[in-house]
Amino acid sequence: MSRILEDDADYQLNQDLLILHKIVNVKEHGHAYKASLCDGDCLIEINGHDVRSRSYVECVTLLQNTGDKLTIKVIRCSEENTVVSSTVQTSIVDDTVQPSGEERISSINIVDFLKPDRCIYSIKVNYNDSSIVRCFDFLKPYCTNPDGPLHPTFNTIVDQPLDTTTLSQILNNRVVPADALTVYVVDSLKRYHALNDIITLLSNDLYSLLKANTINECASLIEQLTKRVLLVQTLENMPYDSQRFLCNFIRKNDLPIPLSYRIWDSTEKTMYHRINFNCLMEVLCLTDLHAILQFGSPSASGLGKTSLIGYFCHDKRLESLFTDASDMSWRDGCMDVLFTDRFTVFDVHGTATDIRLIRSIQPYTYVQIIYVTEADLNTNFLEENAMANAPHISTIVVIFDRNYDNHELSMKLIKSFEEKFKHWTNTQWASAPMVNTSNNLSAIKKKIRNQQLYETFDHLLKQIKPYGQEPLFRSCFQIQSSFYETNAGLAPIKLVFDIEKKLHRLFSNLSDTTENLRLVTPHTYQQSIARVPNASLPELLPSETITLNYSSNDISQRIPTSCILNEYHAFTILLLNDRTYIELLIVDAYLEKWRAAYAPNLRQTQLKFREKVSKALRQLKQAERENVTSSEITSLRENYESLLNQLKEVDIRLANVDLTFGLLCDELFSLWDTIHRTQSSNEIKKYQKEFDLVATKLTELVYKGFALHILRGRPLKSHSRLLKMCIEKLTSRESVAVLTVVGEQSSGKSSLLNSTFGCNFRVSTGRCTLGLYLGLAYYKNMAIIIIDSEGLMSLEESGSIFDNQMVTMAILSSNVVIVNHKGELGASLEGLIGMSLYAKIQIQSSPIKPALLFVLRDQNDRNMDIFQQQLGTFKDNIQTNGKFLQICIDDELDMANIVLLPGAYTEDINSDYGKVKQWRTEKFSREINEFRKTVFKCLEEHIQETVNTKDIQHNSSDATILRKYFDTYLYSKLTTNWKSIDDLGVGLLQCQNLYELSIQNELRSIAGNIIVERQNRLQRIGSDLIQTLIKNNDQCMHTNLNTNTSLELHCWVKNIVKNGNIELNKVIDEQVEGALKDYHEQTQHSYFAKMKSHEATIEASIKNIRQYLYEQLETRALEMALKMRQDYYRRELFDIKVKSEQFNDLTTKLNQRVQQLEIEITDSLQAYRRSKEAIAKSVLDVYRNLSETKSPKKHRNSAYNLCQSLDYNKYVETIKEFDNIINRYMKSYIENNGRFHLSQETATPQSPFPLAEPIFPSSHPLEDLNVYKWFNNIDDLNKKQQTMHFVFRVLLSRINDRLEIFPLHLVYSDPKMVNELIETIDDEINSAKIDLTHINRTVLVHDLIILILYMLVEKTNQRFEFKINLLLSDTLNDLNQVKQNLLDQINKDETSNSQAQLFRRIVGKEIIHQVKRINRQNLIEEILTKFNEYCLIHPTDITRQIYAESIASEPINPSAILKLVADPSYFCFELIYLIIKRFSQQNIDLYWNDVASAYATYMAMIRDIILSDKCTDTHVLHNKILQQIVFEIPDFQASRTIELERKIADPDHFQEYFKDLDLFQSENDSVLLQQLAKVSEDFSQTLSPECFETLIYRSIGCTSRCPGCGIKCELPAKIDFSEEHHHYSQHHLPMAFNGWPRDDQFHPHLSMCYQQWKTKTLFRGDTAMSSPEEFFSSEASDWLEDVKKKSETGEARLERYPLLEQRRAWMAVRYKLLKDFQLQDQESYHTGVYPTSIVSVPNDVEVVWNQL
Repeated sequence: MSRILEDDADYQLNQDLLILHKIVNVKEHGHAYKASLCDGDCLIEINGHDVRSRSYVECVTLLQNTGDKLTIKVIRCSEENTVVSSTVQTSIVDDTVQPSGEERISSINIVDFLKPDRCIYSIKVNYNDSSIVRCFDFLKPYCTNPDGPLHPTFNTIVDQPLDTTTLSQILNNRVVPADALTVYVVDSLKRYHALNDIITLLSNDLYSLLKANTINECASLIEQLTKRVLLVQTLENMPYDSQRFLCNFIRKNDLPIPLSYRIWDSTEKTMYHRINFNCLMEVLCLTDLHAILQFGSPSASGLGKTSLIGYFCHDKRLESLFTDASDMSWRDGCMDVLFTDRFTVFDVHGTATDIRLIRSIQPYTYVQIIYVTEADLNTNFLEENAMANAPHISTIVVIFDRNYDNHELSMKLIKSFEEKFKHWTNTQWASAPMVNTSNNLSAIKKKIRNQQLYETFDHLLKQIKPYGQEPLFRSCFQIQSSFYETNAGLAPIKLVFDIEKKLHRLFSNLSDTTENLRLVTPHTYQQSIARVPNASLPELLPSETITLNYSSNDISQRIPTSCILNEYHAFTILLLNDRTYIELLIVDAYLEKWRAAYAPNLRQTQLKFREKVSKALRQLKQAERENVTSSEITSLRENYESLLNQLKEVDIRLANVDLTFGLLCDELFSLWDTIHRTQSSNEIKKYQKEFDLVATKLTELVYKGFALHILRGRPLKSHSRLLKMCIEKLTSRESVAVLTVVGEQSSGKSSLLNSTFGCNFRVSTGRCTLGLYLGLAYYKNMAIIIIDSEGLMSLEESGSIFDNQMVTMAILSSNVVIVNHKGELGASLEGLIGMSLYAKIQIQSSPIKPALLFVLRDQNDRNMDIFQQQLGTFKDNIQTNGKFLQICIDDELDMANIVLLPGAYTEDINSDYGKVKQWRTEKFSREINEFRKTVFKCLEEHIQETVNTKDIQHNSSDATILRKYFDTYLYSKLTTNWKSIDDLGVGLLQCQNLYELSIQNELRSIAGNIIVERQNRLQRIGSDLIQTLIKNNDQCMHTNLNTNTSLELHCWVKNIVKNGNIELNKVIDEQVEGALKDYHEQTQHSYFAKMKSHEATIEASIKNIRQYLYEQLETRALEMALKMRQDYYRRELFDIKVKSEQFNDLTTKLNQRVQQLEIEITDSLQAYRRSKEAIAKSVLDVYRNLSETKSPKKHRNSAYNLCQSLDYNKYVETIKEFDNIINRYMKSYIENNGRFHLSQETATPQSPFPLAEPIFPSSHPLEDLNVYKWFNNIDDLNKKQQTMHFVFRVLLSRINDRLEIFPLHLVYSDPKMVNELIETIDDEINSAKIDLTHINRTVLVHDLIILILYMLVEKTNQRFEFKINLLLSDTLNDLNQVKQNLLDQINKDETSNSQAQLFRRIVGKEIIHQVKRINRQNLIEEILTKFNEYCLIHPTDITRQIYAESIASEPINPSAILKLVADPSYFCFELIYLIIKRFSQQNIDLYWNDVASAYATYMAMIRDIILSDKCTDTHVLHNKILQQIVFEIPDFQASRTIELERKIADPDHFQEYFKDLDLFQSENDSVLLQQLAKVSEDFSQTLSPECFETLIYRSIGCTSRCPGCGIKCELPAKIDFSEEHHHYSQHHLPMAFNGWPRDDQFHPHLSMCYQQWKTKTLFRGDTAMSSPEEFFSSEASDWLEDVKKKSETGEARLERYPLLEQRRAWMAVRYKLLKDFQLQDQESYHTGVYPTSIVSVPNDVEVVWNQL
């Protein structure tokens, strides 16, 4: 009867009844139920095997070997005939069967098994080997605190490797041997030296003693110190937790783990046999390896049981086994555990005396191997240990045979055993040679013997079970449970871990087809893949993961649950905070097994695609070299890209199943950030305790080798609050050093770190390291941060900047960078190092000069001279290709160190077993010690470049400073470095090498020149075209007005702009085409051929002018349309008057219509407001194109080199992050309409230091303000205050002044504007006003650029709002004036005289308005064109004038001096403004006279026309007048409509009014008099924004300030931004005028910038820097040429003191400046040099600025 057994039934077997076994719990509607099985059915056969006489365990075995189909035979008994067992019944349960209540299931609490009475079992034994006793009496292994923390040896690297001298001191009892040997044993294991180094030293010592014929107690001791003794004494010296952890290293070293051993108690003078279950708890907490148990009879002791392991465990060598003769008696009866790729081997040495432990292991064995001799034919050993206790267990009996090589005799012996034990059906028999019989064999016979043994064991094992069957042995806790269980018999215990149940519930439904990353790690998924910034979290999280169902004891009861926290999050937090480390390992093992179901096939697919991609790439490169046709190259490139995309898809699928414990922790990093970002402060507090504990637990794991993922995800991300919390909890030492390894993918980087420092970085084939991982080790007084990096040169990242980013991150963040490389130093590595050098120079986030330690792996030729020569060539190539950087590579990188390492593994025929085996080479492990020495030497040499925390500790009474600084240096440094690299992105690291970069710079310079020339040309042509378009459309609109009854304002403008845009686009396209043609003509050199083209940048930059031209066209069209609109509503309102019969009716209708028109006009104008988004995008376009076409600055600290890539979305996102800053510190600048518009007349010059109250209270931490990343040390409150004051009170104030004095509505999209703002940052950052030693310059500049762009956008928006509101106000005022004119006609008497007076007033107003408009435009043009001609204003003259009026003033003018110090550019602005105002006022008076004269002339013309006309129709008369005036003035644009009754009732009377008017008298109409009087006022008001700002912008010149003395540049503003710009000033000042101290006592630096050019030392704050020459070379190269020349030719170059006028100026204002800059005055001044009679102004004086 065939039945299919599924997971819907349980099978309960009666263990003690050997006849019938009963089936129970058949589930309804399951497959067993459908196959007619019922509860109570009793088993007769299983797959043809009669089981009526089989035991429970045998039935279990048969059931587990059934495969997919099971055939059973049952008998169904009646109720009364059912045989019922009186014993406890146990169920057979596999992974797919749920346990029933009556089955033999053990659900253990791991914590109970960790208790001392459960993990250690000791019994006294008799032992009389005095040599071993003396050995332990000498070692005295003992742990004072078994429950103590992890032993420090695991994280501490020995000061010096063990050598003969140290070992001699230990052996001669001059140091405590227990402590000393433990350190070196662990160190050897960490280096994977497997204790061979210690054994070698011991052997050498013993040899020396023997050679000297000095056999003493020490020699006896050395002989007993075997590997096993060393391991046991090390275990006994450690707490239990450390014992468990140590065994991981023992296993990795391929050494047996001593599960049981004998230990001498020196105090009690007693030998104990100890079973230490700690040794297996971590290495075997969960396993899928089959268990093999081997032991032997007393007669087989010492004959070579252990040595035979290598024949059935093919990866084992004799060196990996404990077979020493010297400790044989001590090992007798003890058990070791070995690991192979297939088996876990429990090996009992000598005589099997520990029967209890053996009985505990037997139920779980795959096979037991029992060793006997011929003598055991006459003993009951086999009956007692095989048949009686474990007859059901598969057994191999191996007979040690002295006649093994005689096949006939050997087979006869085997037959003897088979005959005696013929009833044993599950036993196989074989013979083996005794170990000592191999010594005299020939090589051929030995080879034959080895081959026979291999074949024998392979055959025997194949007969047992097919490999791959799920093993009975799952965990060491099964053995531990069986050992302590009373009356357990041989029934196996199926352990069920509670953590496994949770894992099954969480992961059993996941597969390679489910969206695992989205389900398990939704927050990481959102940030890395989804990229949905505005989506809410519930939308991103799957609904099935939102609700938690854990019990009241679980994590969900302690912290709030919501859509933020899913069940995977809660599980991970529970695992970390509440569970043991062993349960964590169980989770790791479970997930590894889960991955194994999918990853291997995907990796095979990945490997195939890698091969295809590599082949396609080679073909493509070959085709490009051979210059094949473009179509063939295109086809090859498409094939390559298609394959690469398929490879990336496989990578994504592989990542989808790469669920690890580390990934779960990474998700917690993202989760904690999400909670902070989305939850209220009260909600955050609910989570805080749990996440604090999570950080503590993760930190504890770091000490066990768990690596913190500091750069993770795709795209890579570094910032994390939880990561910061973890790092805060790491223990520091007196100094901190960072070491990073970089190298090609799969080159063994992680393995090298693990071998060198005892780390536990993940290793596997392919990309096992993603991003950066952090480990920790200690050496002497140094904490070494060890960073493992993702592999370089991977196919997945080919064509990207990833490799450059990784190497740059390492160089910026590390004291030492290990460059792990296989082969010679090649061009690819040269390119990476070169580009990282360039990035380091540009970013310069710290003064660290890292050492590059080149580690060349797998080197057979170890001739160092050859490789040193290679390294020299390597450096020379980088220096040559980077000569344009104008730096010496040795000043930036230390590249003097190279290490040659042999291969870590070797593969050869093993002499003991005659088979090819692979093993770690001892040579590699020894070389690791030498490699360490080189590393530590580099670290110690470069550690001084890292701020030494020892000084902080000594200078601070607060002990927490040390820990905080450790966090600050590490976390802030790493995260801000990555942010800088990531933000600068392609713009910084797009090239593959420095040579390519130099070519790119040349191309960029060519493109920049073309862009500037074409932009200027386009601006001129476009403005002329707009003028023509407006004139042509003017007449057309008048025609439409006369022929249409209704015209909408927006329709007019839309049509004009639409047609105008077509014409402008043609012009723009012509200029773009011309520019591209110029570019191609200038880039014909062959070396440009394969470089990145700049066509797109050229096109985008020229089209940037499009926005400016469009705005100009739209503005002109809008002004014209508004004028036409005035004609329209004049006519419409007049028609209302004509149709209205009564005054009240007219008033009502006019009011109603005027209100409607006001709404219509207002709504129409709203469409032409500039949105902030549009302004921001225009500004960002200019910024982006400007940064892309700039030539990189040669000096490293230029703000221009730090311009990051910035699109609109990133801009908006960043501004949101700065919301607190904007509201607290920038709102006043944005809302302020300019200093010269303020009511107050004074302003205080801004000091770079806090003068009174702090700028921010302590209740607002830096992290809340999102500026904490600006600081390298956020614990220095004073430095923070100074920096915050500098940024928000000094720098932004100066930026605000720049924005206020410029015509933003004209220049906001002008590259000059953005360039000047960036240069302002440069000037201030490089001055002495900010102490850069605690500042992360890169991040600060990044953020400042965004903040000033934000200010530019906001200020420009204000200007546009003002302009639109002004247009709206003028239009509405005119509309209401028309209404009032119509109402006035009704109020007055309907007489021709009144009609004539109103006609004259309306026409007079039009004349005044139009003549004023025309003259105003002419006035502006004349002032703009003639101002420089007549006034000869030049930036150089203005700058020198403010120097003369301040520093060189006679008599001395302290107020002017303080203005120069506070803001020389605004001082120039003030001076220029007054000059322009005087010049303009003269012209205003002239033009006002012209308006009055023209008004009188045209009024006379009106009189003549009226007197010669019939005067019957006011409208006809009005048109005649307009025609005549337009003939005289073509630009006259008065309304064609007049709001006046058409019919003139009495023409004669109408004419009589004009006859009687005395034109030679002054105007007598009060309304017209008021209009005339306002002309001059209007001229003055409108000239300020239209004329003054433009002139000032042109005349003020370059606003850059010397970072040394603060003097302003005299040159005009830069025009071509693609070229390097050098500043100049005739006069430089003493540097104290810009806040520089001359020493660490803050005395004022009274030398000029160029004095003592190479000899004096500059101080920034209390930190010594460099000489002026070095300062200007590295930080202010734009000023270098000027100052350097003055150091050679300047009038005071040879003097110690500044110029006389500067000394006078200093004495006049020094009290004020000393206070502002927090300097300490000199004790005295030389009376013969400084005019001490001059009394300084008080230190609280304010600078008085003129009200403008």
